[in-house]
Amino acid sequence: MRLAAINDAWRGVSKVDKYPCRLLSITLCGVAGFKTEVKLDFNSAITAICGKNGVGKTTLMKFLYSAFTDGDVTSAHSKFIDSDFSATILKNNKQCPPEEATAGGFNCYYLEPSRECTRIIEYLRSTDNFEELLEGLDDNRSFSEPKLKPIIENLIGKSYESIIFYEIADAMPHEYGFPFPYFKVTLPNGSSYTNTDMGMGELACLYVAWFIYHHIEPRSLLFIEEPENFISAYSQLRLMDLVADQSFSQKLWVILSTHSEHILSKVGIEHIRILSQYCHENRSAISNPKHVRKYLSALGLSSNTLGIYIVEDELARFFLEYILEKNDPDML
Repeated sequence: MRLAAINDAWRGVSKVDKYPCRLLSITLCGVAGFKTEVKLDFNSAITAICGKNGVGKTTLMKFLYSAFTDGDVTSAHSKFIDSDFSATILKNNKQCPPEEATAGGFNCYYLEPSRECTRIIEYLRSTDNFEELLEGLDDNRSFSEPKLKPIIENLIGKSYESIIFYEIADAMPHEYGFPFPYFKVTLPNGSSYTNTDMGMGELACLYVAWFIYHHIEPRSLLFIEEPENFISAYSQLRLMDLVADQSFSQKLWVILSTHSEHILSKVGIEHIRILSQYCHENRSAISNPKHVRKYLSALGLSSNTLGIYIVEDELARFFLEYILEKNDPDML
């Protein structure tokens, strides 16, 4: 992918008025472990949520996916029993409720590459008659075509003679009903191998590329959980370029969670949201970082500057929290 095209894609994902269906804001209420009300605002088609382990990133992502898929989130998880949500969505420049947006093509997908790839490998290695599943399936050679092959090679950082895959459905149980790809790649020296013989980083890259190019429908809402797992820093950067390109060209609205500073550097400070726990309440809340050091601190990658505010009484503490939340929520 040429540098000019990459830059165009990243500029494009910020032009939200070009997206026929887009999120303006989401408000969560009553989710266990979170502040009473948590609000997410969006100013880009790609938004990253970061934070340390245990602050609730997966809970938040699963809540949002359930909210847009089922509408009723109370039965999806024990933490959601007393919860509710509201979303401001623009579809063709008109505000509409989530159920109307999803019914009109704003389909919702959840992608967790590390978990999916691990499950695929475990299934393949435990199935004796796997070759029978391939009988009657057509091989897909789109990744070997001149348009996509250089992109895949650049993503992974190696050359291929050919990349083919088969899409296998209804074989491996999956809560989201996905098929899965079975890859057969051939190197320029003539050697070839499949899913079970390749490294997890290579498989994860191929899997995400397959999911975005072949499985997801245009104009959809995509949740991606920690795409950096198993993947080198080089491939993380190339992967985000691919996501940005497809987001703009296919009008995909993307929300992802990550621990990776490389992915966050691609997304940009304006489109990063930090999920962290308030010390006093031990509940998670969202803040918008004003500086790179804020999200690096949230990931534990830079030293925090510690200090103490001393107030006279409980009322003063509430007033101070209110001021900080309005002006610099990261301090909380």
